[in-house]
Amino acid sequence: MPAFDGGGRIVDAGDPRSLDPARITAAIERHTAAGLIVVEGVFALALEQVRVRAGWRAYVEAPADIRLARAALRKIEAGRDPRHVLRGHLERGHTAHERHVAPSRAHADIVLDGTRPVPELVERLRLLISAPPGTPASREGHAR
Repeated sequence: MPAFDGGGRIVDAGDPRSLDPARITAAIERHTAAGLIVVEGVFALALEQVRVRAGWRAYVEAPADIRLARAALRKIEAGRDPRHVLRGHLERGHTAHERHVAPSRAHADIVLDGTRPVPELVERLRLLISAPPGTPASREGHAR
């Protein structure tokens, strides 16, 4: 995205192309000896270098108003002004989600309802991980 003043470029954090694939790959590879590596983020399933390394892939689905409220609360809790989150959502956030994040749902082994209590989501993930990949038990409760 070109900068408005003509000097340089603006990084669009709502686009997975703003991320450094080599840095992400290196971060994952630093922890390959671990029994479980959790890679989280709105673009985790949109990035092929993450998907190909994943034993299990989960997509947490939440309505737009919930996603926006959570983003604004994270800014407030970090002591930052949430106005740029709100402006960004109004200007490009909804379309960015539909363009880059929502399609990655198709890559998930399990789709979780992000409005449900966290302990319930953790239990669903535990059940998925405890069953061998590709077995019927690993698909229990699965909804795409």
